[in-house]
Amino acid sequence: MTFSFKSAVLVFFVAFLIGCSEPTLDTTTKETFQSSLKEMTDGLPKEKADRLLKSVTGIFMLSGLQAAFSGKTDEDIEKAMGAQLHGKTADEILSMADEIAKKMREKKDNKQ
Repeated sequence: MTFSFKSAVLVFFVAFLIGCSEPTLDTTTKETFQSSLKEMTDGLPKEKADRLLKSVTGIFMLSGLQAAFSGKTDEDIEKAMGAQLHGKTADEILSMADEIAKKMREKKDNKQ
């Protein structure tokens, strides 16, 4: 088996992409959630890390309330809370929180 230059470049490129990817939130278990969230916030400026923590909390609370009022079991509620954020980067979570806040403001404005 010959190992060509193209193969070497491909292997290097894939390794580079894997090693340089942004950390994502892993909501598989409480432990992976906590460790992945810590990894995400450790690499951010304090203000952005604080905003990320508030965003995660808010999204969890909102999805938990939505699931609770739909008559789901506790296990289903936990899954629903994590499903929205699993695999997301800090920027994706912050964008999601901004979009939710925008929709809530629009809803409030429409009621007035």
